[in-house]
This record gives sequence, structure tokens and C-alpha cells, in this order.
Amino acid sequence: MTSRQHERKVLLDSDSSEKRATKKPWRMTWIGICGSVLILGIVLLVDRGPRETTTSDQADVIELIGPGNLEVNSGDAIADMVDPRMGLNLPRGGWIQVADEEGRLAQQYRCQHLDPDPVELDAFWIEMEAPEVELYMSRNRLVTLRGDSALAYAPHRALEEGQFNGNVRIEMYEPVDGKPADPLIDTPSLIIRTPRATFDNFLGKIACDGRIELETPREEMAGRDLQILLNDQDQRIEYLRMAQLDYLRIRELPSTPRMARRPGTARFARRQLPPTTTAAASNDLPSFYRLTLHDGVQIRQGTGPSSRTAVGEELHLTFSLESEQLEQPTAAFSRPAIAHSNMPPNVAVMAASLAMGSSAYKEDNDIVVTCGGEVTMIPLTEASDQLEDPRDARLDLLGSPVRIEDPQRRLRITCPQVQYHTLARRFDLLGDDTTDVDVLTDRFRAEGSWMWASPESGQAGFIDPGVIEVVAGSPLARAVQAEAAGEEIITTLPVDAIVDTADESPVQLKLTWEGGVDIEFDPDDPQGNGPDGDPALRSILFRDAVAVRSDDGTIDCGSLRMNFTRSEDGSSEPERMVALEDVRARNDDQTLWTDQLIVTMEAAADDAPAPAGGDDLLSGRVNIKDFLATGDVQVVLADGGRAFADRLEGDARQETAVLTGSDVTIARKEMLINHGNRLVISRLEGTANWEGPGEAKLLRFPLDVSADRRIQRPSIPTGPPPADQDDRQAEGDANRGPITMRARWNEQMVYDSRHNDGAGSLELRGRVAVVSDGSPTERSTMDGESLTLQFAFPTAERETGIQQTNDPLRRDPLNASSMDEGSRILETLIAKGDARLEHREWSGPSREDLPRVFYIAAKHITWNDIDVQAEVIGDGTIVIREPEKPGDPSQSEGPFSGPGTSRFVWTKRLDMERMPSNRYILSMLGDVEGIYKGKTDDDIATVTAQRVDAVTKRASGLETPETDNPLDFQGNMEIEQLRAEGTVFLATPRRRADAHLVDYDTRTQLAVLNARPGRKVSIVTEGSPLPVKATRMVWNMDPRIDSIQLVEPSGTGVR
Repeated sequence: MTSRQHERKVLLDSDSSEKRATKKPWRMTWIGICGSVLILGIVLLVDRGPRETTTSDQADVIELIGPGNLEVNSGDAIADMVDPRMGLNLPRGGWIQVADEEGRLAQQYRCQHLDPDPVELDAFWIEMEAPEVELYMSRNRLVTLRGDSALAYAPHRALEEGQFNGNVRIEMYEPVDGKPADPLIDTPSLIIRTPRATFDNFLGKIACDGRIELETPREEMAGRDLQILLNDQDQRIEYLRMAQLDYLRIRELPSTPRMARRPGTARFARRQLPPTTTAAASNDLPSFYRLTLHDGVQIRQGTGPSSRTAVGEELHLTFSLESEQLEQPTAAFSRPAIAHSNMPPNVAVMAASLAMGSSAYKEDNDIVVTCGGEVTMIPLTEASDQLEDPRDARLDLLGSPVRIEDPQRRLRITCPQVQYHTLARRFDLLGDDTTDVDVLTDRFRAEGSWMWASPESGQAGFIDPGVIEVVAGSPLARAVQAEAAGEEIITTLPVDAIVDTADESPVQLKLTWEGGVDIEFDPDDPQGNGPDGDPALRSILFRDAVAVRSDDGTIDCGSLRMNFTRSEDGSSEPERMVALEDVRARNDDQTLWTDQLIVTMEAAADDAPAPAGGDDLLSGRVNIKDFLATGDVQVVLADGGRAFADRLEGDARQETAVLTGSDVTIARKEMLINHGNRLVISRLEGTANWEGPGEAKLLRFPLDVSADRRIQRPSIPTGPPPADQDDRQAEGDANRGPITMRARWNEQMVYDSRHNDGAGSLELRGRVAVVSDGSPTERSTMDGESLTLQFAFPTAERETGIQQTNDPLRRDPLNASSMDEGSRILETLIAKGDARLEHREWSGPSREDLPRVFYIAAKHITWNDIDVQAEVIGDGTIVIREPEKPGDPSQSEGPFSGPGTSRFVWTKRLDMERMPSNRYILSMLGDVEGIYKGKTDDDIATVTAQRVDAVTKRASGLETPETDNPLDFQGNMEIEQLRAEGTVFLATPRRRADAHLVDYDTRTQLAVLNARPGRKVSIVTEGSPLPVKATRMVWNMDPRIDSIQLVEPSGTGVR
């Protein structure tokens, strides 16, 4: 039996002609063939880039050409042909036209030869050679069919059932200028080639046996054995199956020659047909379908080892016939913008775009989709399986896991599911209960349960918790570094092979979040992309419990936003970082808490060294420009101290930080500085400048400000910490105040950490007042216009060179750890501007008795605490008071000794030096005047001279012979010797002496008076009319004796 006879037998075995007479027009069947195969071609290229025009919602269109007379184009009428079984040879170019119920053209066909009564076939069957069929579809689309031969059932001239055989070619045309296309001059948007196509509209069956080839300007597909089943109510697809998909190729650019119309029989000019009209919208609910590619789905872009791939187990497409993406034309060569546009992002490239900076490729690489199993399509009747919007379509690539690889970019993505929505044009990478989304690049690794991207809207991100890790020396990073260094690297290895065979590398930076990540970038625009097609990043927002961990420090906050800008070469660079909600930032030097932290960044210089991996999230060459922290700012320093402010501003280039607020405070161990408004810190200059008034306190008990959290501003502790209760000192400790020293100033406090090779200096300006309670029995005070404390390293450290001025901690003006005991000591104290220093000491902690007093006042006081030397420039005053100690036999009585007060004033200067045996010498110059008052009003002595030298020692009875309080000026002194020179006048209530030089020893109460050469010492005694004169004499100034001895007498008088 010949093939033609076999075909006829198959058709004869079908249902009777009476059944066939009830069938609907067969054009719905061909809609199913064209639409189903076209869907299959479009499924895997769901994103074709920006639309040329926006298709608005329209009512359903009646699939007919508008009214017109039906006639053969050649002019030979066939309208009176009523019996199709009569023999008919159509004139050259003649058409048989069929109208719908409203008289509009629905289809027309012709052939080279038509047999109206083929042998072995029932009535109304026809056989055609070289048939050509044109079907006029909705929205002015046109479908044409051709083949070597065809058998068709046409009871009313309309073809309703049959088979096309041999070189079957189906073409679909999009409207041109709103009108149906002309196949003679227009190019089809879709071509289907198959050896055989069988249709039965009554049974709703469509079959294409053998190989099927589909081609559009952008796609090329091949498969085998397509079967379609339509329901008998609305001719919609009930089931579709393609036994094998060989491949789907998506070309980079349309290929005009491949889409050229197949040469056919010459035709007369077509009749110009009016466009179809739009019918009223249907109230029918949309039908949803699911198209599935089974078993080993692979999407590959490019060729060779550098090709980009996405591999999964199944690929699902959920859609309705109203899905907008499926309504878009596959090509239109009359639109150059589409014909010459760059390829849109595919699954692999779009997933790569999610990797924060990974660019889209512009290479001319085709995309090929294959699967190892069949292709099926079924309707979705359950509402839970359908989409919310019938205009939408959803693609799901499933796997265990899905793997997306890009060897050229050293990128690998694994996840259980990749999902794409055509209406939103959004990709979602989804994890499950056992497997997260994993993105691995040569710079970092990202993991999360849900990752998404919408390239056309310029948005992407993570949903739910996730983590990003920047890995030092990862295998991908090593490959990039080797390539940059000009070394030969192996690119034939897949990404998995590079990663799986590599050793674990340390994590340099780890970023976690709980609420998700929002990424904004310029919408996909090849013209606006940067080098290598990089989309321009705008911002990245990490939300909820954000934590950054790196070798250089940590950041914890409620949210973290990174803003980006375009560099000169077009790449994205971090420009601004904003951290919000209980921010904590920590590095080796300090920890910062604030409500908001804003960091501005700038590109590093081309010749600057590359930052260590992990210095910033994107490992870019950027430097911090400045930063701003606002809202309850707290900074914990390396030494454990803490600074409080309302605002912190920093300039990274100038290495300055400015703390401002209504009460700027620095708390550290036993130190509290507060009541300030502005503190400027310059690490470059090593200075801290407290602008405006402030107060500093040294506390008896340490503050606890080391908690790793925000704390309330500290209050002054009134007792030791609980752990130190057993370490309390003497019982007298209970009577000591909580503040051991208090310093106030009104203008400025300046700390210079680089003074004296890094030992540092502290200067207070503006009506400075200092009060120090060194012990329960001591108090020192100082006031003046300014006070400067200059520090030094201990002698042993200076000699061994232990100090290291390059140590960043010692350069930090807020670091006080290096000023602890044994590290730095006070070297010089300088008080200026009506400076007054006073030291008082009581015999008991109750401070009820008369205290010892050492007081000094001058314009300029310089005290060297290491060498125990003092220099007082200008006029000044010293007051020394020794209270009476009942029952103390060691106390002597006499002028300038024993219980009483000694006061000296001068006009030029005072110098003080330390002597052996814990003694000191004070030298006063310039109109010196001294006065002493003892226990009674009569116990008075005065001395005046041009120079007075006093030898003193620490007062007897002190618990500690020396004190560490720099403000006592080694006070609480007792005068042992007094030497006056130059026009000396020494007087008591009974005697007055005039001499050139007086040496007075308070221990013996003897004063030796000497005259200037050629002059005489003169003493006038009360009640004596004449003075006693001598070149030299000795005066016993003990009040109980009060006598004089003339060593070299000259003159008269009473002794």
C-alpha cells in the first residue's frame, strides 16, 4: 500500500461524515498548533527586553477580516459552486474564500490541483496538491500553511479535518501598520517545519509526527512528535506532549536570511483586506496552563569551557493565553529598535547581576536550551495553582540544586529553585528547608533563603536572613590575581572544580542580616552600563540586626545602607554608608555607639596601595572621606575610657574628629571630664582640643564604663566596686570625699600627645580653678588664667629607649592608658596669669584643727616635678603656716619658726631647688619683704632685702615625707635657715636691725648680721636712744633671751 493510500485509510477509519458535519471550523485547531509551539519557543526566553509598545487591555477580537465580497482574485467567480465533489481546476492564482457567520473573510486556500472526490474517501473530502492556506486570526495576525499535499474534510468549503504531508511549513505574521501582513513582501515572525501535521477538530486532536523545527528572528527550536488534545467546548488545549526536545537556540541578533519567506508559486497581487474589528470583552474566566520540560534541563550561553550555564531537573512555565509576555511579537523587522537591540538578560546572567556588581555580558553568544525528557503542557484547574493576574506568566527552574555557572566571571550560584515572573519581570532564587541560595564569586560568598532581582526596574535583594562572606585568598580570587599578574591560569575547569578542590580560606569580612537586603541599580540599559556591561549600582540596604565582622573591626546596627556613584571609567564605587538604629562600630582602637552613622567615601588614588581584602564590602579601592555620628554618641577608647556626645564628626583625610553636644563627657577609670560643648581631636597632629568651658574630676573610686553596650552617663561613685570591698584602706577612708581632684576652666583644654617625644602635655585656659584632696587630711588648690601639665617618660624608660612615639595608641590624644602609673610622669607644671597655689594639711581627717599651709602666688609659676625645681617669674607671694602642736617638744619658738605664719613677697622672681637630705632652697629676688607672726600678736618679725634665700625641709610629723600631688609644690615646709642680702632690715617688736647680710638659723634662733665693707651693722633697741653699731654682730632671737653680741663693735648703746 502506498503512503497516499495509507493516509486515506487512516482518514476513512475516523468517524462518519455526519459527525464531522457538527465540527467547528478547523482554524482553531491550527491556532492550537501555532500557539502551542510558539509558547514552547517563548517559554525559555521569557524576558525579551523592553517592549516597543505597551499593549493595553482590550476586548476579545472576532477572528475575521471585515466585510467584503468573496471572489477569486483572478475574476473567475466560484460563488455558484455548491457541490464540492465536482472536478475543479482553479485558475492560476485563484483562491477559495470562506466567510464567517457575519460575512467576513475567515480563511482562504488554493492549490495547484484539487480533487473534490478522492478515491476511498467519504463525501466532502478533498485532496490538494501544493496546498496554500491562509487563516485570518485575531488582532490582524495571519497564519499560512503549505505542504506537498493535503487531505481535508470541507463540507462547507471550510477545512475542518485532515492531514498535511511533505515539507509542511507553517508561518505566522504580525500585523503591519495595524493591517494584516502580506506574505509576498512581509517576513514571518514564526516558521514551523514538520514532515506531517494531522488535525481533527471534532476530536480535538493535533499531531505532528517526526521532527519539528521552529524558527523566529531570535529563536530556533527542534524536537520530535508533538501531540495536542483540545477540549470540545472552547477548543482550548487540554493536553500537550512533545516526546523529545532536541534544543532551543536563542540567537544574539535576528538573522534575516534564515527568516526569509520560502520561495513559492508566483501570485497575483493580493487583495487589500481591511483590519479585523474588536468584539466585546468575554466574561469567561482565563484558563491557565503549565508547560514542563522534564529530566536534565540545561541552559547554556556561548561555547567552550567559558560558556555560562544553568542546569536543573525540571523547567515549568505557568501562564494563561492572556499573559502579556506571550502576546508580544517575537520579531518585527520593520522595527529596527528590536531587530538591533542587545540580547536581554537570561537566567544565568540575571542571577550574576544579583551578585552585587557582577555585570551583564555583551558578547555575541547564543543561548541553547536542552532537556533529556519530554515536554508536556496541562491546564490548571485548581485556583491555588493559578496566577493572581492572568496577564502574568511564571517560569520555575527546579533542581537538587539548580546550578548557575559563569567561568569567565568566576561565579557560581546554587539553589533549589529559580523563578521568573514575566509581568513583574522579576527573578527569584529560592531556597528550601535544607538548602539555601548560595552565590560564590571571586570576591565573596553570599547565602540566604530567598534572593530576587528585577533588572528592568533596577531592583534586587534578599528576603529573610542571610550572610555574605569575603574570603581571603579564595580559589576564585587567586585565579583573578594570577590573571592580573600575567600568569597563565586554567580556564577549562568548571567553577565547581575550582571551588571543590580548594582548601578552606580564612574569612576576612562577614556580613549577616535578619530582615533582608534591598539593592537598587540603574534599570537594565546597555547604553548606560559601565565597562564590561556593569549595571550602575545605586544603593544596597541591609535590614534588621545587621552585623559586619572583619579583621579591621565590626559594625552592628538595625539597618545599613550603601550608596554608590559612577567613577570616571564607568564602574560603581561606594560613595556613602548610612547605619541606623542602635549602631555599634568597633575596631582595635575604639568602639562607637550611635543612633545614626554616616560615612562618606571616595576613590583611592591610582598609585595608592590596594586595601586589604575585606576593607569594604565590595573590596573596591575606596577610602573613607568623612563620617558623622548623631544621637547619643558613645565612644569606648582603647584604654577603657568612654566619651559621650550628641554628635561626632570626622574627617578621615585630616584625621580629625569633633564631638559636640549639650554635655560632652569623657569618663575613664578614676577620671571624669564633662560639662563641655565641643571637643576636637586630631590624630594627625596628636591633639585634643576641648573648646569652651568644662570640668575634670579625679575620683576616689573607679567608674565602670567598660560594658559592651550603651550605658547611662556615669554618676560619681561614693564607694568602691563590690569586688574591692575587702581592699578598702584605713578607717579614715570612710570620711574621704568621692572626688580627689576637680579642675574647671572657662575657655579651653588642649592635650598634645606628641609633646616631649610622645609623653604629652595638658593645658587648661580661662580662669582655671583646681581643687585636689590628695588624702583625708590634705587639700591643694590652684587658680589662674592657665595651667599646663607637661609629662615625661620615667628615667629608666628614657635611658633604655622603651618609648615608641610611632605607636598609634600613644599618638591618640584620647588614649590615657599610657599615662598610667609607671608609664608617664609629670615633668613640668606651668601656671600663668595671677596664678595661686595653696596646699593645706590637717592633723586628722575631720579637718577641725588649724591646718598647715603652703601658699604661693605669682604671674608665672613653673614647677619641674622630676628635678623638684621651681621658677616663679615676676612679683609673687609665699605663705608658710605652721600650726601649734600641743605637747610637741620639737617645735621651736622664734621668728620664722615654730607655730606661726611666714609670708614673703618679691618683685622679680623666685627660684627653688632641691638639696640633699630632703631639703629645699628658695631664692627670692627684688625688694623682698618677709613677715612672721607667731602665736601672739606680739610675736612678730619682719625682714626686707634685695634677696632672700630660705632653706626649708618637709614639716615634721607628716605620714609621708613627700607627696605625688603636683599642686602642693612640696609644701608643708618648715624654714630652717634664712639668708637676707642687700639693704637688709630685720625687726622684732623690741629690736630693729640694719645690715647688708643676715644669716638666720631658726634651729638655734641665732642671726649673724654683717655690714657691707666700709659700713656698719646698726641695731636699734626699743627704749634705747642710740643704736648699737658694729661691723658684725650675732642676734639671739629666741624670745626668751633676745640678746645681741658685738663681734666687731663700733658705737654705743644698750645690749
